Formats: sequence, C-alpha cells, structure tokens
Amino acid sequence: MTVNKNRIGLVAYATLALAAAGCMAQATDAPESTATQDAPLYGKPLNGSNFYWNANPGDPAYVSVCFTSNAVHGKGNDGVTLPAPFPGYANVKQWVREHIENGWGRAANIFFDGWDTTCATAGTGDDSDERGTINQDRMMLSFTSASSACCTSYTDINGKADPWGGNLIRWDWHATTKTDWRGAALHEIGHGLGFDHEQERPDNYSNGVLLTCKNFASNDILPDTGGTNYTTFVDKGSIMCYDNTTHDLSPGDIMGIQLRYGRKASGSLVGFHGLCANISGGSVADGASVGAWPCTGSWNDTFYRPNTTAGYVESTQNSRCLKVSNGSVVANSCSAVSSELFNFGDASSIGAELRALGNLCVTMSGGHPAVANCDSSTGQRWDIQRVTSSQRYDQIRWLGGTNQCLTTTTTTGGMGEALSVATCSATDTRQRFSYIGKGVIAMANNTGYCLNVSGGLPTPGSAIGLWNQCSAPPQNEQFFVHGHLRNNGSCLAFANNASPGDAIVTQTCSSSSDSQLWDMYL
Repeated sequence: MTVNKNRIGLVAYATLALAAAGCMAQATDAPESTATQDAPLYGKPLNGSNFYWNANPGDPAYVSVCFTSNAVHGKGNDGVTLPAPFPGYANVKQWVREHIENGWGRAANIFFDGWDTTCATAGTGDDSDERGTINQDRMMLSFTSASSACCTSYTDINGKADPWGGNLIRWDWHATTKTDWRGAALHEIGHGLGFDHEQERPDNYSNGVLLTCKNFASNDILPDTGGTNYTTFVDKGSIMCYDNTTHDLSPGDIMGIQLRYGRKASGSLVGFHGLCANISGGSVADGASVGAWPCTGSWNDTFYRPNTTAGYVESTQNSRCLKVSNGSVVANSCSAVSSELFNFGDASSIGAELRALGNLCVTMSGGHPAVANCDSSTGQRWDIQRVTSSQRYDQIRWLGGTNQCLTTTTTTGGMGEALSVATCSATDTRQRFSYIGKGVIAMANNTGYCLNVSGGLPTPGSAIGLWNQCSAPPQNEQFFVHGHLRNNGSCLAFANNASPGDAIVTQTCSSSSDSQLWDMYL
C-alpha cells in the first residue's frame, strides 16, 4: 500500500500519488482528508517517463477537463442530488473555470479545455467507477457526496488515468459564492498539475519542527523527499500551503508554475481566462478578425509597441496593427489613424502597473524603485513605451510624481547601480531604456545592464537596481505591463465568455471589470 500524495506548494513531485484534500469556503483552511490506495505514478506520463502535463520544464501544456455526469445533473459523486446551499452546476462551472484559467492558466503556458464536456460514464451512478481508462488523460471534476460535511475537498488525480483511476477531483459543494470557490479550485487543480503541499517540502522541516508553513494534515508526510523545488524558498503564502489566507496564487506560485509550464512569450497580449489576442488564421488581409486564442508565441499573437508612432500595437512580423472597427478589433495596415492608437492605463487615465516576480508591482520607496504588493495606487503606475510631444518612447514615466522619469545613476551602468526618478529630459541618456525580449528592461546605452529585483525573492520592499544576465534573464529580471488597454476612451475585452474564437470588443471602461485587464509581456 503506497501512502504518498499528490502535492502542491511549489515542490512539484513525480512520485506515487494518493488522494489529497483542501478546504474551501472558510477563512482558514481546515485539515485535508486523504484516501489511501495503491497508486500509479503522479502526473501525465509522456513517453513513459514524464509525470506532468508537458514533456519538459518550460514547455506549454494542454489540459483536458470534464465534469462527471453526476456533477452536470447537480449530484454528488455518489449520485445523490445535492441540497441547498449548493449554488447549482452552471454557476459552479463558470466560477471554477474563471478561477483556474485566470489563475494557473493566465500565469503560465497552460490551456484548459473541455469545460462543457461530460465525462464518460460507467452507468453505475458512482463517479469512482468512471476513473481509469474510461476517462484517461482528463481531469475529472465532481462534487463530494450529498451527505458529506463541510468543508473538505479531495483529489486523487494523477494526470493520466490507469486502472487505479487516479484522476478524480471531488470539490466540497457547500460553498455558495464565486469567491468561496476560489481557494479550493486553485488548490486541487494545483495537485492535478503536479504540485505538493508546501508544508511537506524537506526544507520546511528541521528536527521535527515545521519552519515556515506550520499547518498540516494528519496524513501529510513530514518531510516528503524526492520532489523538485520550483521555488528556492518555502512559500507561506502559497495556495498549496495550509497557512495561506488569501485563497489565491502567491507570487511564488506564479514563479514556480512558470518554471514548470513556461512564461508567456514576449509580445503576448494576455486577457481574460489567460487567452491571447490572436490575428485569426495568421491572415495579413486588412480587416482580419482578432480574437481570443490559446497563446502560441507565433507572430500573429505577439505584438510590440513601435518607437515611431504613439499608440500602435503592432504584430511582431508582417506589420499588422490592431484597429477598432465598428466596436470590434481587427488587424490592419498601420496608418496612424485614431482607431489604431492605444494606451495602457487604469479605467480612466494613462499609466499601468509594471509587474515583476510573479505579480508584485513596481513602486517608489525611499526615492528608489522597489517591488510591493499591488494596491491600485497612482504611485504604482507607469507610462511605458509611449511617444508624446514631451516623452520619448524609451523613457519610463512615473505617475506618482510630476513629470518624473526613471533614471540610472550613470550613463554606462554598473553592477548593483541604484535607480531613481528625476525630471523627465529628452536629452538625458540615463533615462533611456531598451526592451530586448524575455521581459528584460535594459539600459539603452548599455544593454548588458538591466533592471533587477535585488535578492531574487518576491519580498515586498526589495529594491530594483542594475545587474547583468540580461541575455539569459533570471525571473527577477523579467517584467510585464498590467492594466486596461484603451482606445478613444473605450476599453478592450474579449466578448462573451472569453472562449477561443471570441472577438475582442470595446466596452465602457470599468475599474471593477477583471475582463478588461490585459498583460503585455515585454
């Protein structure tokens, strides 16, 4: 009998798996429950030796999901109809999909499909009988039994089902709101992607004492050796750590998932549900539709902001510019008309967040740039890659001051050199930066030096200075822009449910609409 669980945190394991559980709908996670069984190797084996949903670290992954027939009909995994306060299958499906795709899917190169698919059924009325080869290569999604008490969810998923059938997630059904479902949705899918509980990491344990993640389940293995650390630190804020109180991904979770499943390609314009803006079919015809599609890193779904004209969002090849036409976005020849001019900002003004190390925001602290938890304040907004009569394309203007631009200390740079802000000057070459790909913001005068978050850990308050390694950047030298993408006072968003093929349309800008938020990977 193997007693070894699917894991999270971000120690990712390719070891023998056991059912793991997570609590939802509570301010603090309750201990998980697990079911033991002889279990197959965890993950999605490829060529017989890999246990994740991709072949190699950094590769993208396509993950198929399905809801069991019981779940689709509002029943628990034992076939009994779920009573109040169960909010209904349609609501839960929408909530879970949004949490997963805007979480793990948006953070890394993972595309989830099959949300409207019903798992194959064995006809017995028991979800447990539908595991294994009957639904091989799918994550099966279901609910705990009608008689189960709040608030424990279970996972025995192992990516690719075998006769033992380790591919079923059972979510607790008592949660009643979209917010209540977030933590458990992210946690259990985290197991399905190959990650263990953070508290079980060997480096979280010393001489019988848990050091950082201190809450645990009775069946946790402390320490559990044999995994791969996808972060260099134990992350108390991880969705896979029982100490997590945000019920959301931490910066460390995002850093770890990107190491395993890849960071979105430079130039990716990532919107709601983690989908990319994509010129349909790679067409170079004027008026070609632009819509949602899984990110591929191809020319027709990677864009840049050229330094010649204010506001273009231009494809990385073939000179196709995004253009608003009759309320939708198309691709067109670049002609500098107002319908082709865009700016990043919040819902009402120019200036977006510049993010690093997962999802921390660049701000000013003590006269120097540093990372901080994002708070939507003006002091965390930057005007970047925009040409105006008073601002060069290669300047980065800080909205927290009056006409203040990011500047290096010297014109040539140096290891560890501090940055600050100063009055924007068209002639001061210390204020000029270059975007050389992979998220790097380098000095224009010397691209061997680029912005670097000191220490490499997602610690709020860490200063940003200059460092080398710009051609092969570590994660603390990779940045992206986050905010609303506006044209003529309207904001862009995917239409409908942000599914593949949905158009990009203009909407009235709203500070409360997550569907209007975009990530531009530098």
